[in-house]
Amino acid sequence: MLKSIQQKLVLIFVLIILAIMLVLGTFLFSAITNFYHDDFKSQMENTFNQDVIKQLEEASKSENAVNDINMILDVYSGVIGIDSYRNYYVLDGKTAEYLTGTDPLYGETITKTPNILSALTGKMGNEVKSSGEFMEYAVPLPQTNPPSYIVYIHDTKVEMNDFIFNLIKILLQALVFGLITVMLIAYLLSKTITTPILELTSKAEKLAKGNFEKFPTVEENDELGILSNTFKYMSETLQSTLGEIEFEKNKLETVMKYMSDGIIAFDHNGKILVINPAAKNFLGIRDESSIQFDEFFAEYFEDLYMGDYIYLYTDKREERIKTVNDIALKFYFSTLKLGNDNHGGIMVVIQDITKQENIERSRREFVANVSHELKTPITTVKSYVETMIETPDLDNSMRKSFLSVVDKETDRMTRLVQDLLTLSRLDSNMIKENREYFDVAEAISDVVNSLAFEAEKHNHNMTFKTLNEIPPIYMDKDKLGQVLINLVSNAIKYTPDGGEIKITAHSINDIVTIKVKDSGIGIPKKDLERIFERFYRVDKARSRSEGGTGLGLAIAKEIINHFGGEIFIESEFGEGTEASIVLPIDGNINKEEEKNIYKF
Repeated sequence: MLKSIQQKLVLIFVLIILAIMLVLGTFLFSAITNFYHDDFKSQMENTFNQDVIKQLEEASKSENAVNDINMILDVYSGVIGIDSYRNYYVLDGKTAEYLTGTDPLYGETITKTPNILSALTGKMGNEVKSSGEFMEYAVPLPQTNPPSYIVYIHDTKVEMNDFIFNLIKILLQALVFGLITVMLIAYLLSKTITTPILELTSKAEKLAKGNFEKFPTVEENDELGILSNTFKYMSETLQSTLGEIEFEKNKLETVMKYMSDGIIAFDHNGKILVINPAAKNFLGIRDESSIQFDEFFAEYFEDLYMGDYIYLYTDKREERIKTVNDIALKFYFSTLKLGNDNHGGIMVVIQDITKQENIERSRREFVANVSHELKTPITTVKSYVETMIETPDLDNSMRKSFLSVVDKETDRMTRLVQDLLTLSRLDSNMIKENREYFDVAEAISDVVNSLAFEAEKHNHNMTFKTLNEIPPIYMDKDKLGQVLINLVSNAIKYTPDGGEIKITAHSINDIVTIKVKDSGIGIPKKDLERIFERFYRVDKARSRSEGGTGLGLAIAKEIINHFGGEIFIESEFGEGTEASIVLPIDGNINKEEEKNIYKF
């Protein structure tokens, strides 16, 4: 096989010459063949015109018709082109037997060709086929069916074949000379192409070894000059790109250095490829070069093996938690693809979840608080029930009093459990929603009407009005009603009899603000920051006596936040409290707009 461009170029030139000569020879052969046949037919048609045919027809009617026809044909033999290759014959018009001619047949018979057969029927036999072995022309005398005589011209094509044979010899000689010339030219021309390519190859090898030497600019504007200059540009660009890669590498190392999460990448042999300072600090690693994956993590997890990730489960991902040096750490293990390495490696991400663990501890404390809140009513119920059981002769008034206390404490536990379930659903995003567009003013009016009787019991003046037109809002109407009932109920509870409660609503910039303002006892400043904490009470004794669970405002805040809104409470001790709810009509609140909207 040809390996060098020089050999291929020489071969290409040779093939081009061969193709040209083949096409040229084919064209010449075809042209010469067509010329001979067209010339023969044209010569016959010009010779055997109407005048000549008329003379021959008159001669065919004479007593010595064959000799007369032969004499006329002899006169025109020069025009017809009679020679050793072309002859004329006079044939019988009924049997096509030879009568006379320039080539005596001596008993031989004339083959009845298609033209002779046409002449036997009185038609001109003037079809000249280029594929035939000879050329022929047949003229019936006269042009009747059958004629009396037939003039038949026959050409053997020997002259044409000899000419073509000589032409082939000339073409072969030209081909040999052309091939020699072309091979020489192709060799010299290919040298001018391959020499620069070899130089570029040598430069490319140096470039591959990292030798970014300066390449001179080539002045030629041909393809090789453009290639050389492009190679020069590529070298400069590659050098610049490697510099950028080095910069990006340093930048990545800097990012990993200051990441709060630990990152460790292992190859398929269990050796560390990359590790950042956070991972070293979390795991107390000093020398990463001596660490092997299975041996190192066996100290923390007994059933963790690299082979499970690389060979058994190539897409395996796993999370594990372990306390190391009093720090709660979460480990994320996943497979790592390293280029064409089929075995890959393992990526380990380590997060400090101590804060989350503390939150979980807070949750446990929350459970303890719940237990404490439930313990008091349960103890009360149990003591009263035991008293009634142990005192069967207890009078009816006392029994009713005991049962009333039991009923009240049971209702308190029921409310506490319901509030806890609500908080649990909110925390786990399992709250059942029924989002729809509804009239906010109508929803507030329903709450005001439902609590009107309670307000009248305390002789409160409770009013509601909208400050402008409020479009329909998209959220859960029942959940908003639950929040409003909590706020209005608190206003009624913690406002001395004969107080004033004002409820207003307005809309601005696709946000609805609802306010519940009372003239009640207010909230001390030290308690305002904790007012939304679970089980936090400002006045614990009064809250319990009013049947509160300490979860109402916590639930209200969770619900409003769940629907993309915010809730605020402003209060002055002894001067009343104002609760504000800010809700998006459709979508989330723009935090920049939110700051002053509720102060409208």
